[in-house]
Amino acid sequence: MHSRERCVILAGNDEVEESGLTVHSLICETGVTSVTLSGGVRMAAGKKSGIADRVREIAAPVAESMGLCLWDVEYVKEGADMYLRITVDKDGGLTIDDCEKFHRAVEPLIDEADPIEGAYYLECSSPGVERTLTRPEHFEIMRGSEVEVRLFAPVDGKKVFTGTLVSGGSDGVVVESDGAQMSFDRAAVSKVSTVYHW
Repeated sequence: MHSRERCVILAGNDEVEESGLTVHSLICETGVTSVTLSGGVRMAAGKKSGIADRVREIAAPVAESMGLCLWDVEYVKEGADMYLRITVDKDGGLTIDDCEKFHRAVEPLIDEADPIEGAYYLECSSPGVERTLTRPEHFEIMRGSEVEVRLFAPVDGKKVFTGTLVSGGSDGVVVESDGAQMSFDRAAVSKVSTVYHW
């Protein structure tokens, strides 16, 4: 058993409501849209270990069948709540309709597989234009893009560096700025994200 929340879509000054899903954010700026759809809290039984990987196995073929790219899967705690976040993308940009259809398609499969013990929120969203790079394929896809590299500890008094992404992965991250390359050990990097100039 699980509760369901209403769907609220905010676009400019317009508000549209639908039953079944919740749109937590819809940002339209210079043609760029960020979409997040969320279902209600649900109960499930199973082991927590490897949850993101298990859900990735479930979600990847669903995304592929719908012409979408599975960007990432996260199982995280925020405040007192647990969130299962599935991020998908598409050439030309993800629409609200794409996101809602994917949510409705993947939700029953996750319920059937039952990989999570306890209550959690399921969210399906687009990665947005300023997206976090975590997996090897992320760095390959975004190679040549401007990125921001944040470090756990300062180097030469700085913890944040920006430049063009040359390469990245489990070993480290290489960016180029003003004709010079900078290399960062992956263990020293807290976050790498793309930069969008609004």
